[in-house]
Amino acid sequence: TTAVDFYFRMEDRKGTTITEWKNLGRMEPMGNGNYSLTLLGETIHPDLRMALAWFDFQLVGTNKLGQVMGRTEKIVQLVTYTIDCP
Repeated sequence: TTAVDFYFRMEDRKGTTITEWKNLGRMEPMGNGNYSLTLLGETIHPDLRMALAWFDFQLVGTNKLGQVMGRTEKIVQLVTYTIDCP
């Protein structure tokens, strides 16, 4: 694995809407197989923002040819997203 992409979707906590998975972009390599991504609330496109939602995500590792080498499990209903986050 030479790169890791960060995918996410928004899931309305009321269970009425789930967005498609979106690629937020490539994570920054930190060395020794570690990667980092700084996520700001305003990074989420306004059309995807919900008053109270789950922020689900998955990491996808690729090789230098861009081929998928592996994926994490989908991390769902663990992180809460709110528009009015302090």
